[in-house]
Order: sequence, then structure tokens, then C-alpha cells
Amino acid sequence: PPIEQPTVAGVQARYRPGDILRANCTSHNSKPAANLTWTINDVPIPPQYVKLYRPIKDTYTGLETSIAGVNFMVAHEHFVKGKLKLKCAASIHQLYHESIEQLLPEDRPRILATGVSASGHSISLYQGTVHETELTDQNDAYLTVNGYKGKRS
Repeated sequence: PPIEQPTVAGVQARYRPGDILRANCTSHNSKPAANLTWTINDVPIPPQYVKLYRPIKDTYTGLETSIAGVNFMVAHEHFVKGKLKLKCAASIHQLYHESIEQLLPEDRPRILATGVSASGHSISLYQGTVHETELTDQNDAYLTVNGYKGKRS
């Protein structure tokens, strides 16, 4: 089995509904290659949002490295108490099971500063304000599959 737990790359510090979450999970050096699975809030991410790459074999040691990518649009329902729980699990039959979990906070719009400019106008700087109405587009442009939004093909 691998000597270390899987690693996750590409995850941002925080997300908001409408953001695209893209990440890779890697399990290094095992024989056979580890089987990788992604979950959000302990629910498996549907296969259409997961890309399994062919294991990379080390020609000297014969050990294999597994990589699985994930790519989906974050929805409001993914946040439980303001956090999205993203987990990648690596397993080899019944012999090995390790996972790495990240709690990603929802990025809420915040007023950073309020002041008065030299001309006397009031200034408010917002960090990425997104209104619920912009996210819940009523024209059904996104098809919801098991709570995950994906573009209709």
C-alpha cells in the first residue's frame, strides 16, 4: 500500500454557489494502483463530474500512482452549515483505506471598507457580491442530477 495518505491539489480556500470546483486527488506509489473516489458531504460525486486518469507506473519500482480529477459547479445545496465537505478516499481491495477531507467555507459577500472620497461621495467596496436571484435562474439552463448542477448537453 502507499506510504502516505492521498493528496488533493487545486482546491481554493473558499467557494460560493456558481463557482467551478476543480481539483485532483493523487495516491502515490502502490501496487496495485489505489482506487480513488470523491464525495461531497459523504455523498459520492456522480461519475460525469469525475475524471479517472490512467495510473502512472514507475519503471524502476513497478509502483503505480493513481489520479482522479473532479470538476463541477458549486451549488447552494452543497453547503451544510456554511461548509462544503470534500473528501477523496483511496482504497486497495480490503487491504488499505485512507482518505483526506477538507471543509471548505462558503464565501459570503463582505463589506471591506466604507469611506468618503475627496469629492465627498460615499464609497463602499464589496468583495464579490452575488445575489441569490442571479444564481437561481428560472429558465432551467442547468439540469440538476442528484443535487449537482451541470450544463444540459
